[in-house]
Parts: sequence; C-alpha cells; structure tokens
Amino acid sequence: MKKTILSLIVASSISFAGDYSFEATIAGGKTHFAPKIADDGLKATRTIHFGWQFNELDFPIKPQLALDMTSGSHYKPNSPLRTRSNKVFLNGLYEFENMGVIPYFLAGIGREDVKNEHHQNFNDSNLFNLGVGIKIPLFDVFSFKLEGRYIKRLDNGKEYEKVLLAGLNIGFGRKITYEEPSKPISIDDDNDGVSNRNDQCPHTKLGVIVDLTGCKKVVKKIIPKVVADDDNDGVTNKFDQCPNTPKGTHIDISGCEVKRVELKKKIEIKVYDQDNDGIADSVDSCPNSAPNAKVDSKGCIEVIKIKDVRFKSGSARINQQYLNDLNKVIRYLNENPQIRIEVAGHTDSRGSRKYNQKLSQRRADSVKRYLFSKGISNNRVSSAGYGESRPIASNKTAKGRAKNRRIEAEVYIK
Repeated sequence: MKKTILSLIVASSISFAGDYSFEATIAGGKTHFAPKIADDGLKATRTIHFGWQFNELDFPIKPQLALDMTSGSHYKPNSPLRTRSNKVFLNGLYEFENMGVIPYFLAGIGREDVKNEHHQNFNDSNLFNLGVGIKIPLFDVFSFKLEGRYIKRLDNGKEYEKVLLAGLNIGFGRKITYEEPSKPISIDDDNDGVSNRNDQCPHTKLGVIVDLTGCKKVVKKIIPKVVADDDNDGVTNKFDQCPNTPKGTHIDISGCEVKRVELKKKIEIKVYDQDNDGIADSVDSCPNSAPNAKVDSKGCIEVIKIKDVRFKSGSARINQQYLNDLNKVIRYLNENPQIRIEVAGHTDSRGSRKYNQKLSQRRADSVKRYLFSKGISNNRVSSAGYGESRPIASNKTAKGRAKNRRIEAEVYIK
C-alpha cells in the first residue's frame, strides 16, 4: 500500500469577474464501477473531489492537479468490509471562453491508492481519464461546476469507472499580463493639455483655448479673402470649367455659357472664402477651418471614427489583431496635427459596476499608452472609462457581451 497521497485543491472554473492566477474547487458526486467490479459487490459510491488549476502561464491548455477520494463500498452483500481509494491526477484542461456558460474538456494521467483491498480486481493502478464539464458564473469570484469523467485502469485489463461531480469554484490571485511599458504621464493641474513642467500659465480657467506654453491663445481676426476669378464671371478659378468666358456671358454654376433667347437681368456675384479652403462661404458649413486642412465638400475637416477594438472578458490587454487598426489612428494623427482624440473604454454587464468602471479605464489607458509609445504627444490623447453604461449590443448573449467589451476612439479638432 502506498502511504503518501498528495493533498491538493482543484480549480475547474473561470470566475466571471476577471482573470485569476489560480482557481480552486471542492466537488462531490458518485463513482460508478465497471460491471466486472460492480457484479462482485462494489457498487456506486460517494466521491469527494479536490484540485488546483494553474492559469498564470498564458497557454490555451491549463495544468490541473486533482484528488478524488471515495468513501468506500461493501465488498459483498451483507459484508462489513469496506474498500476505499484515493486517486491523484495531472490533467490538461481547455476552456471555451467568451461564453456565458463556459464548457471545457480535460484529459490526463494519474495513480490510484487502494485501502482495505478485499477484491481481487480492485488494486493499486495507473490511470488515464477523460472528462467534460461546464462552468456557470455566480457572483464575484465564485462559479458552479458540473463535470463527468471516464477513468480507465491501465494495470487491470478492461476495468473502468464513471464519475459524476458537482461543485463550487473560487478564483484568486489576479493574473499578471504583459503590457508595453508606459511613458511617464505628466501632471496637468489646470487640465489645459499642457503639463505643469511646460505650463507658463499654470492657473488657466477650464475651457480657455491655450497655446503650447499653456497661456491663452490669441486668435487673430481673419479677414475674408476674395477668391480669384480671372474672367469675372462669378465662379472662382478653382471651380471654373470655362476660365475665359467673355464679359457679359450668361453662365451656369460651372462657369460655362448658358444660351438664352433673352437675358432680362445681369447679376454680378463676388465669391468669398474667408478660410481659403476652396469652399465658398455661402456653402461652407465650417467657415473657420485650420490652414491647409483637408476638407470635404461642405468645407469641414475630414475626421474618422474608429470602433471595435475588443478585449477578452476581464482583460485590458490589447489583442495583436487590432494593432493594425490602432496604427491607422497613429498615421491619421501624424498627418493631421490639429486633431485630438479621446479613447473611451467599455465593458459588458458581468461583474459589479465599480469593478467594470475600473476595468474600462484600464482598457482605455492601455490603448492610450500604446499611442504614446508610438510617438503621439500626450496632450493630444485623453482616456475615459464608461464601464457598462454604454452597451452597443445585448448583454444577454455571449456575442453581444463580446461586442460591448471594446474601445472607441472619437476624433475632434483642437
């Protein structure tokens, strides 16, 4: 008989509030023996299940140590003799994440130590086991587990057992994930976008537009310019498709002649474009565009809106598949120095509001640090966490919750 059995605690569930270094579970159930054993008196017996799951290593398959203890079963009908056994397993466990109820499967090897051997086919043996189960999140760090396993005795022919278990899981020890080193964030007491170190006017009132020194920006009055119209037909050179129209010719909006039998009245038109962006003031929805800014047909600076940088449940780590999208934001900011951006973090509704608020801020800060690491100035990027308050899909489905775990970037003019 072996006298030493490892004492272990099991973890089979993922806590719905976040990632943990370890997970622990205690479970109970029954063991059903193969017919060859059961026919001689070893019937289904009570089983207690303990174990320990390691999540620290960032691998898809997680190591698990487990201990099964059977309470004992009579050898023969009406016999006072009882047989007990302890089984130790080393398993690999794979979980299907991003789902409300989390299914998993496991496989591994083990060893059985039998006490009070009263059955010729029930002895110490090496083991192989396969299992499937589900984990149901409850609250905070707790979740419920249901599991079924098939255990094969490798040293005793065709003997096997089937185990059914139900138990409670606890996650603990916050999992450490790698994030790119962040640049120091300068203090800005008056919140004007200029750090205290460079702020020559450190007590600027909120809402005042400042220059690079942190002082109130002096806005020079812009005098509207008359856009060039060489043939004086009322259509600027930029849009005039017939640039040499004779004086007095009746024209359309392209500057070309429109033939009419009778022209009752001649109207002279002067076109103004005060921000010199090529769009006349009469149709310019943004008449004060920055110099040399790229504008659309309405005279407004072309901006972009970036969505759908998503995260795993409880995580603030940026997935590699979204770096191309973030690099597009970086190129856009480098090409448009007059643009600022706010990074907004969001979560699904699982977990407490307080935890989700902090998690959304961590996600926004993670993206913000990535932009800083690529050379974007810290006074051009701000971050905010909105927790679970702004869902874009239903939190009742796994697909909807995955959409809500996201980052949005709103781009606007300084």
